Amino acid sequence: GDILGVNATWRTLAELSEPQPSTNVMTGANYLEACDRAAAADVPWAAGAAAAVRRVLAGDTERASLEYELTTPIAHRWFELVATRLEGDEFRGALVTQLDITPRKVAARALLRSETRYRAIVESAPVGIYQTAPDGRILAANQSLADIVGAASPYDLIGTRITRFYAHVGERDALIAQHQPGTARTPIELEWKRVDDVPIWVQLAAQAITDAAGRTVYWEGFV
Repeated sequence: GDILGVNATWRTLAELSEPQPSTNVMTGANYLEACDRAAAADVPWAAGAAAAVRRVLAGDTERASLEYELTTPIAHRWFELVATRLEGDEFRGALVTQLDITPRKVAARALLRSETRYRAIVESAPVGIYQTAPDGRILAANQSLADIVGAASPYDLIGTRITRFYAHVGERDALIAQHQPGTARTPIELEWKRVDDVPIWVQLAAQAITDAAGRTVYWEGFV
């Protein structure tokens, strides 16, 4: 566990960690002992870091990693620690690297917030919204769609084929055949039927969501 050398970036990270107790991880120090002392002082990431390095040194794995959050009075960052086994010329040890992954974590959290807001908008929208697989199976739906077709909950619609609500067999296939990829269809009036087979008229606008190759991943509809 003795540290044989560190680079400038490692030293900068060590300086960020200085407010944490007993975390001397410079050349000559024992990394495992430093992590154990830090873990005893309730530093959240320390035990995981020591465990990762110990697994590599013991030969249990060629590579071990963990992500951890470092919060100090002057910084709030995320890092990925990676321990990789080094062996040769009667030497056995580990290369320990730490990558600043803060931008990735910030982007992921922003995306989660965006998805949460989008989900809230969809769930509370006054129009029915759904997504179906190319074969017509409903993948997602909101409460408004459930209300339109007389279902108790949008979850009751998941897995049901959207053609269940079309009054005329083959009409969905005909509409898909007329669809121009990459464009949103102008709303059209269709005769549907509720889950209790009571006929209803709806106005539907749908578009295909495609992948980079132009293949349809799913259909998105607004009723």
